[in-house]
Amino acid sequence: MLQFAQHKLWNRVMRPTTPLGIVVVFVMFFSAGARAQSPGPREFLNIPVGQTVAYVDYVFSSAESVAANLPLPNNETVSQVISPTILVSFPINNKYAGVSLSLPYSKVHFMGPGGDIETWGLNDPAIGLHKNIFGLPAFRHDQIAKAIPQTFLSFHLTINPPLGSYDRNSAVNTGANRWAFTPLLNLNIPLNKGVAWVEVYAWGRYFTSNDAFQGNNLLTQDRLGIAALYYSHNLGKKTYAAIGTYYDNGGETFVNHIPQHDSAHAFRPSVAINRKVGKFAVSLRYENTGSRSNAAPWNGLLNFRVALPPLFNF
Repeated sequence: MLQFAQHKLWNRVMRPTTPLGIVVVFVMFFSAGARAQSPGPREFLNIPVGQTVAYVDYVFSSAESVAANLPLPNNETVSQVISPTILVSFPINNKYAGVSLSLPYSKVHFMGPGGDIETWGLNDPAIGLHKNIFGLPAFRHDQIAKAIPQTFLSFHLTINPPLGSYDRNSAVNTGANRWAFTPLLNLNIPLNKGVAWVEVYAWGRYFTSNDAFQGNNLLTQDRLGIAALYYSHNLGKKTYAAIGTYYDNGGETFVNHIPQHDSAHAFRPSVAINRKVGKFAVSLRYENTGSRSNAAPWNGLLNFRVALPPLFNF
């Protein structure tokens, strides 16, 4: 593991050594990390094949931790993530395909009844594999401007290897010390030749175990299922706005096989806007928990993205 995380303690910090204490620290932090990888509107519209593109995300999230059915006070975690991504596109069987790599770096501030903790370091990287199943054929950069948008379905697989900063004795980490796999399907339906789009996403996150959680504890987690629906519409030639919602279900954690009663079951409404500025594209997306069952915690996220012009054509 890469050991880059540093820690600053303002007050007396509770070192959670019991399942009860572990819940307080872990529930919220995982929720924020998982949501940072949620795709936004028009996330998977095809780019020309034979290109290398890059973009940078800044993600600010603030979330509350509530241990369900336990008389514990609330906690809050504020996270800031900078994540550069590079994507290479190419054709497979005359369909769009691509590979991507993201290298996020985070600063996390945890505020709880026992004190405040701040840590920063590398997150687990994200390796993405992308492939159209049906829809438009693959177009090069000099052909795509003439293409008429069509309904398409594509598949994406994100792999998070455990290479982020991790310290088994720390209450908060930016790395997870476990593998995560996220298969995703997206269906994109154009309206009025692409002036508007309806997009449906469905994906699941699967995790291996972490046998070095808070010392030598064993952390396991059920599958987390997520679905999203977006509607976006052009505002002139350089801008589009979008509205949508996410739905999270599952993902309960277990510490030494003891259930933590933190299964997700909530809707997260979202709004977004994107505008071309010269050769760049700038987007802003905001989401927050809209429905909460069983006193589930709230989670707010603001994602600012700058997409660079193509780096290479080949």
